[in-house]
Amino acid sequence: MAEINKATLTEADIISKYLLPAIKAAGWDDLTQVRQEVKLRDGKVVVRGQMAARKKVSKRR
Repeated sequence: MAEINKATLTEADIISKYLLPAIKAAGWDDLTQVRQEVKLRDGKVVVRGQMAARKKVSKRR
């Protein structure tokens, strides 16, 4: 098999060709233990010790 130039692959290609097979080989179930393309809410996350809070986003006009 020819060597793949990883610099030309997309993020989705890297995930499907390298990351998911490694995760499955480590014993993880990709249907119940792995989530992809998760939308996060806007705002900065501030972590202090065991506590975390999300700062509100100020709307620009």
